[in-house]
Amino acid sequence: MPNTIILPSGWKTTKLKQLFDHLTRKNTEGNSNVLTISAQYGLISQEDFFNKSVASEDLSGYYLLRRGDFAYNKSYSAGYNFGAFKQLTRYDSGVVSPLYICFTPNANNKCPEFYVQVFESMLLDREIKAFAQEGARNHGLLNIAVDDFFSMPIPLPPLPEQRAIAEILTAQDNLIALKQRLIDAKKHQKRWLMQNLLTGKMRLPGFCGEWENARLGDVAKVSNGKDHKDLADGKIPVYGSGGIMRFVDTAIYSKKSVLIPRKGSLRNLFFVETPFWTVDTIFYTKIRENRALPQFLFFSLSLRHLENLSEASGVPSLTQGILDKLKIPLPPLPEQTVIAEVLTTAGREIELLTRELEQQKLIKKYLMQQLLTGRKRVRV
Repeated sequence: MPNTIILPSGWKTTKLKQLFDHLTRKNTEGNSNVLTISAQYGLISQEDFFNKSVASEDLSGYYLLRRGDFAYNKSYSAGYNFGAFKQLTRYDSGVVSPLYICFTPNANNKCPEFYVQVFESMLLDREIKAFAQEGARNHGLLNIAVDDFFSMPIPLPPLPEQRAIAEILTAQDNLIALKQRLIDAKKHQKRWLMQNLLTGKMRLPGFCGEWENARLGDVAKVSNGKDHKDLADGKIPVYGSGGIMRFVDTAIYSKKSVLIPRKGSLRNLFFVETPFWTVDTIFYTKIRENRALPQFLFFSLSLRHLENLSEASGVPSLTQGILDKLKIPLPPLPEQTVIAEVLTTAGREIELLTRELEQQKLIKKYLMQQLLTGRKRVRV
């Protein structure tokens, strides 16, 4: 196999097996913490990630990992065309499917943190592509021989440089993680505000008027019959323009807006925190004058639990009549205005933090491309 790694001055290459030992430790201790690889969370418990275990009942054939061990998932997925490497850092131990290739740093490896970054950078994709049998993919799995995997060349900079690079990239990882935790906290805070402000459980200072339990049909004119082309071309004004809100097929805007799938018979129905509420049928509403603010109604609809809207199984069966009868807690217009302002501000904070997070991820990507290839050298 040709060496495709271009080395800067002072760097060497070695084989993966010189720095890592193959792990085939079976689960003889009855460990039930089944792990899966997530792009965002790394090696994470299926119970934490899926809220259930999707593994087989007999886990004795699974590989047992300890904190600091690595696993390679040779299935290809979005963002990982040649599989994903992750280190176990979240738990003291766990088990993974024997379809994973597992390994652990050996005594020759003085800086495993450097190789965490090498694996995450996807710079080894070229090496994997060279020995993976493209024509033998089975159910999303790359056909990779273990011997080829451990014979893969990996970069070996001088140890002081390894440590300096790892320190820089780990610091960027920590900044990204901090931004993500802040976003998660802001989303939780916004959700709490919606649950309390939109239901009247909590009143803002200066408001004590009675709320109306109004039907959507009394607040807005619900219409249907518009085709996808009209919606996609923007011929129907969006929420915030003329008081019109859209209920749109998931196929059109799913990449932009789908956040949370509903459960039960409406498992294909989603609600979104954008100007679109995706349903299987297309509707739009014209809000009646002096009845509700578009912003308030949007937030209220986003909060609604839709499990009782339809008795249909599988794909939801919504009708104009069902939407007309949907009950909306409705405060006086001045209170609607302030509630909408509070929630809009919370949403903008999340949007700003999300943009900052994406910027930090781009910085991390640039740093990996420069530092892990030696294009930019660090002073040691």
